Amino acid sequence: MPHWRALVDSRFLNHAALDGKDCTVTIKSIKLAMVETNTGKGNKAHLFFEGKEKPMLCGVTVLAAIAGMYGDDYNGWIGKRVTLYPTIIETRTGPTGTIRIRPKIPAEGSKSPIRREPGGEG
Repeated sequence: MPHWRALVDSRFLNHAALDGKDCTVTIKSIKLAMVETNTGKGNKAHLFFEGKEKPMLCGVTVLAAIAGMYGDDYNGWIGKRVTLYPTIIETRTGPTGTIRIRPKIPAEGSKSPIRREPGGEG
């Protein structure tokens, strides 16, 4: 069932793009860039995936999950596969959808596509 969030334009990959399912992707690059969030401005990690235009904005929870699988040197994460999953977390403003990383290296050959959002590249 399509999530209403898919109707809202976003610069970043969001939980609605996963359509309620796990999705295995390959890390293409990692960049640090300034973003403005509801908690203010700051540098945040942006994960880019092969075949996907939009990056995933990452906090400590996601980065720590990847480091637990592939080590602390994030340069070594390029080309590695991770499994994304949508979930709900509690924030100061209430429950909100987000994407997390399964803390287990995906089996070879496992892949599930991120669905294409209206007006964008998934």
